[in-house]
Amino acid sequence: MRRGFSLGQERFEKICPPHCATGSDFKVGSFAGTALSFARRRYTGANRRPYTEAATARGPQRASESAAAKHGLEEVFFWLPFSPFLWLHHGMKSLAEALLYGILDMGYVPPADVERVTVALLEGGVDVLQLRAKEAGEEEFEALARRIIGLTEAAGVPLILNDYPQLVPSVGAQGAHVGQDDFSVDDARWRAGRALAAEVQLPLIGKSTHSLQQAAAAMEAGADYIGFGPLYPTPTKPGRPSIGLKEIAQVQATAKQPVFCIGGIKRENLEAVLEAGARRVVIVSQMLGARDIARYASEVRAVLSARR
Repeated sequence: MRRGFSLGQERFEKICPPHCATGSDFKVGSFAGTALSFARRRYTGANRRPYTEAATARGPQRASESAAAKHGLEEVFFWLPFSPFLWLHHGMKSLAEALLYGILDMGYVPPADVERVTVALLEGGVDVLQLRAKEAGEEEFEALARRIIGLTEAAGVPLILNDYPQLVPSVGAQGAHVGQDDFSVDDARWRAGRALAAEVQLPLIGKSTHSLQQAAAAMEAGADYIGFGPLYPTPTKPGRPSIGLKEIAQVQATAKQPVFCIGGIKRENLEAVLEAGARRVVIVSQMLGARDIARYASEVRAVLSARR
């Protein structure tokens, strides 16, 4: 049996309530593409409808066209009893309670260190983890995401995919992040699984913003959270002008969704960022470049928690 199948089944058995993975409640079949991801995210009523509709629910994005199917990975479909758990995982951290947003940026992390760095970030207490790989193609990106999804699931930390919302179902991630020049919030959410919105928790969609106007537009469009910055010049976004600290308080005062300040933030200027009104932050280069990533993340989160 192919590795893709065994990993998918193992993850499902781990995250599903125990009664779902036994006896007649757990039926295995051969099904390529996105059906497994939808199955793991969706609980139907007592009629236990089969998940055959999941393959066609996303219209032109058919299961046979998914990256997983291209690799010939076998997946599964399920019949599940009713359950009140509509989120993908038991114990997944809430976005509303998130303070420290980590980014696994492949511009700073060698491919061989992906798992090691992910574990360090999770041990350090990041509340959300985004995978960012600007130079990777879709198949390479999906392969990277599959390497860490089991780690983030075990930690109960939402995994967010940068720029590839269409991979959210096949990977089993919790959402996607898009920039100003990428998909709209609605388009990204549809690509990430909006077709089953009536019966599952919608995938999280984050939006990068660089001004008060963009922040307001993103929140009006329904983004689940926004990134606001860059506050300082940053090597992660070379050439992007910094916006400074003066608008942080205003964006926080009007925001109904979580605002994560980003761009050039580090321990040395964290207090100034918080004094300006920030409540949540994203730290990339300084954290990934730390000698002890887990300790760095833990110290930052402690400061954030103390100021909450």
